[in-house]
Amino acid sequence: MRTLVALDFDWTLIDEDSDQAVITLLPPNVHADLREKPYASMQWTDKMNHIYGELHRSGCTREQITTVFTALKLHSSMRTALQLAKQTGAADVVIISDSNTVAIQECLRAHQLDSVVSEVITNESTWTPEGRLGVRRYVSAETPHGCTRTALYKENPIPSCALNICKGRELRRLRAGYDRVVYLGDGRNDYCPGCELTSLDVYMPRRDRGLHAILSGPDGAAIQARTVYWTHADDVLEEFETIFAPLAANKSQAP
Repeated sequence: MRTLVALDFDWTLIDEDSDQAVITLLPPNVHADLREKPYASMQWTDKMNHIYGELHRSGCTREQITTVFTALKLHSSMRTALQLAKQTGAADVVIISDSNTVAIQECLRAHQLDSVVSEVITNESTWTPEGRLGVRRYVSAETPHGCTRTALYKENPIPSCALNICKGRELRRLRAGYDRVVYLGDGRNDYCPGCELTSLDVYMPRRDRGLHAILSGPDGAAIQARTVYWTHADDVLEEFETIFAPLAANKSQAP
C-alpha cells in the first residue's frame, strides 16, 4: 500500500514556531514597532519578509539566523517516526507549511531528515549576497488560490486557509498515485486538508491547538478519515509503529 505522509512544520514536526524563534533576534525597539500600524495588519508572510529586512539592518548575520533554524526543537521520536515510514519503501514524506524553505531545509539537515522528506511546500526564501533573507508568498496576491472553505473558530466563522497557501489544494495534487494519506497538523490551516481525506486515510491533529478547537465544534463532522489525536512526538511514533512496522517487516523478509 503506497502511503503519503504529509505534515505541517511549526508545532507539528517541531515543538515551536520557527517565525517566532527568529523574531526573538529583533532589537526590542523594532519588536515593539511591529505591533503598531501599518505592520500589525500586514499579511504574515509579507510581515516576515519585512522582519528579515529589519534583522539585516540591525546587523543580524546569516549565521545567527541559521543557528536559530538548526536549533529548532524536533523531538527524536518524531524523527524516528518519519524514518520508519520512509524505510518501508512504500511511503513518501512531504511537508506542507506556512514557514519558509530556508528554515525548514536547515532544520531537516540538522536532524538528518533531509533525505527522508521528499518535498517541501512552503513560502520561498533565499539569501541575498549581502546576507539578507527574503521571503515571498507561496501563492501570490495576484493569483489567489480561491479556496472558500470556512471553519468556526472561537464561535466565529473564519477562512480555513491563509491567503498565501491552501493546504487542501496541495494535498489534492499530491495524493494521486497513493492508496492512503496520513496527515499531521496542529493549526487552523490544517483543517482544509483534513476535509480532503477519505475513510481510508489517517488524520492526526495535535491536541489543545487551533485545529483541535475547530474539530471539537460542528466542523468536526466533515472529517471522514480515522482521526488520531496526539500530544507528544511519542504518540506519533506509537501510531506510526502500528501503521508502518508491518510494512517494514514485509520489506525485510522480501527475497
